[in-house]
Amino acid sequence: MNIDIASHRTLSTAKDNDENIWIAYNRMRGQYASALEHAVPERFFNDPAKCNSYDNPSPTAGLPACPQGISAMKALSLAAAQGQKIYTITKEVYQRNPNIVSSQLSAHSELTRSRIQNALNQGLEVTIHEKPITQDGWRGSGYTMIDPLTGAGAYEIEGGAQGAWIPVMAITFAMLAIVLGPLLGALFVGTMAGFSGFIGAVALIAGVIFTLTQYIKTINSIIDSDKGTPEQKAILINTISAITALVGAIGYFKAGKDVAAAAMGALIGGVGALFQKVVDALWTLF
Repeated sequence: MNIDIASHRTLSTAKDNDENIWIAYNRMRGQYASALEHAVPERFFNDPAKCNSYDNPSPTAGLPACPQGISAMKALSLAAAQGQKIYTITKEVYQRNPNIVSSQLSAHSELTRSRIQNALNQGLEVTIHEKPITQDGWRGSGYTMIDPLTGAGAYEIEGGAQGAWIPVMAITFAMLAIVLGPLLGALFVGTMAGFSGFIGAVALIAGVIFTLTQYIKTINSIIDSDKGTPEQKAILINTISAITALVGAIGYFKAGKDVAAAAMGALIGGVGALFQKVVDALWTLF
């Protein structure tokens, strides 16, 4: 899930009219808002009964670590914890080293370097880590672009989103209905049609179960892959989900028709086996 906060406006003033205090406050508010962008989805989508959050002082033995959300502030924090250099490029630093983006930040993607370069050309202050990080299937960078005269600015992650990203493995009720519908329908209709119908229903059920298993494995492989941006991964996941839904719908209409059901079970299983090949082929488009 990618959350993109397009605009966040505040109206503030220092009681003593101290401009430096006003700028510092605006910076603090921006950092706090960026941190909320990863903290809120983590608490919304992670179940503490099923996984241990990274900030849990008393983790439960046997539970896996919860997926972490990625915001600009989280990315900078993770990079620092890994021992990466954190660059704060002011107007003065950029004037002394106008090639800093190509020389010091060459490990980042072309899109990130372009956005950083444009920000520096506009006189903004940029804070970014040395190279991309990988966390829970996400790979990219997080950076801030701040107007030094106001303390306001953008807190972005890879791809240009001013927000946060978190991995969410959610199969909707609609998807469950499409996938489980053929199972229940085939079993009922096939059983009522006698032994041959029952055999066809079993074949169909086996095919759907195999396809669903392959679907989950394929989605996990996309999430964990170092290839592609979050947006590209989303395209692949949507494509595979559409294939799964189509196969389930076809199975529903064919359920219980003896030989047709058995054949459909084999076809569904075959589609499941082709999932990974489809993913490998789609990767070549990016």
